[in-house]
Amino acid sequence: MAEGPESDVFARLDRLKSSLSRIVENGQTRIDMLSKLIKAKQDERKRELETTATVIPPADLLTEKELQAVEKLELAVRQLHHSILGQMDEHVGQYYKMDLSPLFRMTPGLREVLRSFRAVSELALQKELCDWISRKSNGDGFRLCMKVGALVDGLVDGKTALHRAVSAGLIEAVEMLVSDGADLNIIQSSLPSPYFGFTALMIACHKHQWHMAKLLLQKGARPDQFLPTDIISETQTALSSACLAVQSYPDGDLTSLDPLTQSAVRDLIEQLVVQTPREVVECTRLGAYSESFLHFAARQKDMEDFALACLAAGVDVNAPNKDGDRPLLIAVGRRNVNLVALFLEHGADFHVHNRWDDSALHILAGGGWELGWQSSEREAMEENDPEEREAKAFEMAKLLLDKGANVNLQGGSGYTALHLAVESWNVRLVALLLQRGASVCVQSEKGYRPIDCLRPLANKWSGNVVDEDTEAVLNNRFDSILKLLCAHGANVNAWDPNGTTLLHQAGQSNSLDRVESLLSVGADPIAFDYWMRKPGQLTMCLMMRLDDQWFRENFCCEACLEKWEESGEEIPEIKDARQILHAINSHAAPSHTASSHAAASSSHWHAAPSHASGG
Repeated sequence: MAEGPESDVFARLDRLKSSLSRIVENGQTRIDMLSKLIKAKQDERKRELETTATVIPPADLLTEKELQAVEKLELAVRQLHHSILGQMDEHVGQYYKMDLSPLFRMTPGLREVLRSFRAVSELALQKELCDWISRKSNGDGFRLCMKVGALVDGLVDGKTALHRAVSAGLIEAVEMLVSDGADLNIIQSSLPSPYFGFTALMIACHKHQWHMAKLLLQKGARPDQFLPTDIISETQTALSSACLAVQSYPDGDLTSLDPLTQSAVRDLIEQLVVQTPREVVECTRLGAYSESFLHFAARQKDMEDFALACLAAGVDVNAPNKDGDRPLLIAVGRRNVNLVALFLEHGADFHVHNRWDDSALHILAGGGWELGWQSSEREAMEENDPEEREAKAFEMAKLLLDKGANVNLQGGSGYTALHLAVESWNVRLVALLLQRGASVCVQSEKGYRPIDCLRPLANKWSGNVVDEDTEAVLNNRFDSILKLLCAHGANVNAWDPNGTTLLHQAGQSNSLDRVESLLSVGADPIAFDYWMRKPGQLTMCLMMRLDDQWFRENFCCEACLEKWEESGEEIPEIKDARQILHAINSHAAPSHTASSHAAASSSHWHAAPSHASGG
């Protein structure tokens, strides 16, 4: 009868046992032979030395080469032992499970005695842990190793079991290792960046394992434990790992997390900064832009306590990052009012400019957009909340102006804060700046005055299409800002650098409300622009363009056109244009002549358009 696979396996195992016995026997025979040869050589040397009456201990009769040979053999035997028994243990472990619970219950104290021997090697322990992490097992093997007693602090490829468990986010394994007394502060070794020199706490922060990091900190992990470097600013600590991990979130802050996690992260970071050495906190630079911890705080919400701890540690409130931005400028760009106040209290320089040549006052007046890539999605959403935007900008402007900020300081492109506040439609800020002495006559590098920045508002088609409610809000803002500027001496009839007035722009844009606002503050209805055109003429041209465009867009066949003509309705856009033309004509003075208005317009014109060729 042929043997089956089962009997074949047993036969092979028997052959393995016989082979192993032969290996042991042959090895012992060779060791005996080597021992005799070395002994004979030793006796020979001893006889030679006796002729010279020299007495030497037997151990000194061995040569260095012979000693090294024995050491190599010892190492080979140990490696063979670990290799063979390690593989056998791996296969036996698949079938053998040992429940020591009854024995432990019968003999109190036995568990501690057995575990004190730490019979399970670090290699076996981490093998079971890796199987659990990779879901090859349910963790029972690891739990058994921990019950029996394992070398939890042993390094395998530079990592302890705690390093691996934290990196994998396996909280149960971490809790078991911590309870077993694992060293929380061992630094990894022989690993490539970014993990080289990391402690378990640093790994938890780097991996966004915030609750695990808090557990390690509570159990005694030391934030001041790190691998020293020649350059202190590049020292990796748990604090720097946590801050860089936060910056890796969308928008570089915690707003994408739930409130409980946000609070936990803030608490953790505040604990870390207090326990990190002062000189490390002071000098550390984060990320590719080489930023301090105050730059990091400026981008966050509710980080005042953290910022205070950084300031107490000596972090320079005026230190720039690689782009030249100071913490104050970033806090202003993020509309972080509380930190703006804190930085100013601790000596932040509000006169410094960023790489676009704008100061803190310019940034807040522009709504934060000057920071470009640093503005977050949250800030972009707040742009659609005028009340929120205005309230924060107003508070920050008051703080800066109370400290002595120059209200007429010109920044990038020669704009003042008033230019930018008008451009941002910020009524409250415009009023505050004018109250604090902002000039309505300052011109930018291209010749724009603050009132010229109303031009995008005057042209209601310059932006996106808005609903009626939004249009009403925008019209009210236009009216309020216009009246504030004119009340402080702005000339509503002066040409802008393009050779037109605001009334020309509003009339051409089909904006009846804004035309009426301009006429109410004295806009000249028959003033000429650079090309000798009156506002009413531009409105008439608009009517003709609207007529043609409206018909082309709304009527694709004669039947549709006949149906519209039978209704007797007027084109809505044409109706608005007629009302604008009527408003302009009703304000026109019959006694004015074209020549007098051309002269008047020329007297108001503060700079000739660079692209105009005459008219």
